[in-house]
Amino acid sequence: MALFLYIILCDIYGGIYEKSNQKQSHFINNFMHFSFDIFDTCLIRSCGFAHNVFDLLAIKILGENSSESVRADFVNIRISGEKIARTKKATEVTLNDIYNACDFSGLTSTTNQDIARAEILIEEKVLVGVKSIKKQIDKLHESGHKIYYISDMYLPETFLKEVLIEQGFWKNGDQLYVSCVSGKTKSTGELFDFVAQENNINFKQWHHWGDNKQSDYIIPKKKGIQAHLIKHEFSKYEQIILKQSFFPSIYINQQLAGIQKAIRLSFDPSPQLNLGANITIPLLVSFVYQILEDAKQSNINHLFFLARDGFLPYFIAKQIQPHYPNIDLQYIYTSRSALYFPGAKSTECNDIKIILGNLTGKKLKEVFVDRTNIDISPYISDELSCKTINSEEEGKEFLIELYKNKAFKHKIASEYIAQKELVIKYFMQTGLASNINDCAICDIRGSRKCHKIINQLLSHAGFSQVKGYYLEVTSDRVSIQEGGNYYSTFYSERYKNTYNSLRYLDSLYAVIEQYFCATGSPRTIKYTENKNGMIIPVHEEKSEYNYGKELCNLHQEIAKNYIKHYINNKLFLYNKELQIYIYNNLCRFAQYPYRVDLQPLTRVRVNDDKFHYSALVHKYSLISILKREMNINEWTRGSLVYTIYFYLGEKLGKILLAYIKK
Repeated sequence: MALFLYIILCDIYGGIYEKSNQKQSHFINNFMHFSFDIFDTCLIRSCGFAHNVFDLLAIKILGENSSESVRADFVNIRISGEKIARTKKATEVTLNDIYNACDFSGLTSTTNQDIARAEILIEEKVLVGVKSIKKQIDKLHESGHKIYYISDMYLPETFLKEVLIEQGFWKNGDQLYVSCVSGKTKSTGELFDFVAQENNINFKQWHHWGDNKQSDYIIPKKKGIQAHLIKHEFSKYEQIILKQSFFPSIYINQQLAGIQKAIRLSFDPSPQLNLGANITIPLLVSFVYQILEDAKQSNINHLFFLARDGFLPYFIAKQIQPHYPNIDLQYIYTSRSALYFPGAKSTECNDIKIILGNLTGKKLKEVFVDRTNIDISPYISDELSCKTINSEEEGKEFLIELYKNKAFKHKIASEYIAQKELVIKYFMQTGLASNINDCAICDIRGSRKCHKIINQLLSHAGFSQVKGYYLEVTSDRVSIQEGGNYYSTFYSERYKNTYNSLRYLDSLYAVIEQYFCATGSPRTIKYTENKNGMIIPVHEEKSEYNYGKELCNLHQEIAKNYIKHYINNKLFLYNKELQIYIYNNLCRFAQYPYRVDLQPLTRVRVNDDKFHYSALVHKYSLISILKREMNINEWTRGSLVYTIYFYLGEKLGKILLAYIKK
């Protein structure tokens, strides 16, 4: 009776058995057998679907510059060849059968044998192991079980075994049964019979996992096999991409959705992974490809990515750099704090007030440390320096009082000169200051004030100005006449001229800076010169946080995998066309984020300066909403949505949000 209950429990929990004692282990090893389908169960294609392999094959054989019509004919011949081969054979066809029915002679001189080999190589590149299934198989292997891999497939058995080994699914003792070799298929049930007879397996002591409802579930179920249906679903964002077919000559939407799904399934599941694979990394990879292509066309040979927001784009660019060998990439340490003070017009009271910004609600001592790195304690009373400023007028009065101290005026003037010299030396040391190379900086978003300061400092020192690349620029940005030439993907003032979801992008500025581009690394506040004459950045103390580092590490891993498949699937050829899918999902995220997407944002700390932090997304109290007590640096819309979801649930919350919009 105990053994019978044990079998039932094993079935309920998916057949993952732990060796609780020697008696149970002996029973399992002798009486239970486990098999898995290969395609869309253990392995999935990053190109989305099998027919997209033929598009990649056409590009491989005919070349990236071949016409769409020639490639379409090539794909049609491959598809038709498989149909013809299947009419001639009752059992599963082989790859050789398919290519014997294809005639590519009018399109290419490449032999059918070489084309078939190329198809196998493409399959190898696009196949991705599903981590959750691999972990399940690993547990079975650890428990002493061998696995039967069973597939209705035309690809060679040797190739499939090599892929299973490479992806970590195979262990010595496992067995592989492919329909094109045995001549029997799962769809008829004959392949299950063949495996059972050859290995003396009792159907009732056999567990099978697969994705096809008919051949992996209904057929084995009828035989008494304990069948388990596996469905690796597309996420909601990926489903949106699949439904949009704006580019009919090639299914780039399917390939994009396929890559995002493949990335998700190749990692341990988490909300951070979903958001990274579906929103963050597709957006930043597309952006980086765009700027590298523009830099190439503009003959820019040096790109400088500004810390800290530029770190992940820099990492992405390094992965792509082999496609742009003539562009040198560099990551340089800088920030508003490191540039605004040495970039000020002068150290006169009015000019310093500009870089200090809004003083209301702040303390003069804290603002000065944050924006100039100068401690004003020796030059003004603690009462004035540490008092919370009630108005801009009061702030000006405190500032005037500070400037009455001659020692302070001397201190700020000397520090200003020193920092300006150090900034120029740092630019020279990194190569940004140059009259030989054509350089550009890359930032994520902003008003371009740093770009203006960089170009002013370069010009005053006799160096060429640099172009700027941005994902987004604000409506109050510095103009081209003032700050120099630039490129941007988004312009925030344009969001206000639309009634669709695009208008919600304006609210994402903190998410883009603090979550998408999180590093966890400290902020650069100024520069210093070491004993060897090298200019090194000085970082803010205690500004690191572990969650930012963890998030950045995850984003890097996602990016590496995403870029690999982006290149293998030749999607870089359609980068501009793909942006409509990527931006549409970004807009949907901004307008109606899913609850699972908001959860990771609650762990992110945001700040206007190093003294005032808050959560990027959090639940509001009713009083906070009524009083509009919201931090300017947080994602206000995200917090409002999160609050509504908390009280009403996601389904009712979205209905309410849609009603409010109307």
